[in-house]
Formats: sequence, structure tokens, C-alpha cells
Amino acid sequence: MALALAGCGGGGESSSAGGDTSGTVRNAPAHSEQDVIDALQLTSDNGISYTDPNGCEVAVVLIGKNTVNLYSGAGDTVATNPAGDVGVKVVSNDPSCASKLAAGLKGL
Repeated sequence: MALALAGCGGGGESSSAGGDTSGTVRNAPAHSEQDVIDALQLTSDNGISYTDPNGCEVAVVLIGKNTVNLYSGAGDTVATNPAGDVGVKVVSNDPSCASKLAAGLKGL
């Protein structure tokens, strides 16, 4: 059996992607997971879940509106920043944790 791969290998041609070469990544999230961790002062003892200084437990740091919408649409308790582009999945039994965590994300 022969397998031909068009456009692979050889020739020694060089190509340039063209366009913006400034190093800016398009559609990159405005905030990182570390930004959220820092804003909420989250700590983790096990590398799986996080706890804030109030004792509120967070299972997942959410980056991007699609991810936030996925978790909230699935019925998870989610605290987000006002723009809704970062957040956390809240797993604490304390009902005030979601609002406390959302307040901590207001600056992002």
C-alpha cells in the first residue's frame, strides 16, 4: 500500500506566514488562571481544589466566556467577574461563597 502526502517534505522552499508578526496572540484570554488565583488569594494543599481566605472551596478556575457558560449552563455554581469571561466553580456548602468570590473577581 502506498501513501502519498501532498505538500509534505522536500523542495527546500521557505514560506512566511505573513500578517502580524508582532508576537500578539489574537483571541488570547484577557486574564490567566494565575490572575484569578491571585485575585481570590486561592491556595491549594492538594493541587486539585483551591480554598480562599474565607474557607470557600473552588474546584475549577474558569477562563473564557465559553468555559464559564459551559459550567453555569450545566447547573454548576459559578462565580464570575462582571464581564463573565473568568470565574470559578464553587463547591462550598456556604451559600455566601459565590457572592464573596464574585466580589473578589470584580477587578478582573
